Amino acid sequence: MNPIDDIDITALKRLSLTERFNLEFSVRAFNIFNHPQYVGGNLSDVAGVAYGAGTIAGDLARTAIEPTSANFARWSQAFSSNPRQLQLTMKLIF
Repeated sequence: MNPIDDIDITALKRLSLTERFNLEFSVRAFNIFNHPQYVGGNLSDVAGVAYGAGTIAGDLARTAIEPTSANFARWSQAFSSNPRQLQLTMKLIF
């Protein structure tokens, strides 16, 4: 099994507007280097995706390992790749 190569980073800046009001900016990047990781479901999910027979996810996972299938070795069709995500936030603290 391949290790999960998921590196996250956060940058934060706090500004004091007055004695009472502060402003906070933050940028968060999840999977900053965008390494694909083909695992069932999303890495941040609590419950995994059902890969049983007769389900869409199960059928895609099965056809990804069948050499005669058109989806053979097309891992991105069957599994989540955990793509890079960015989150911008601004918070007013009073």
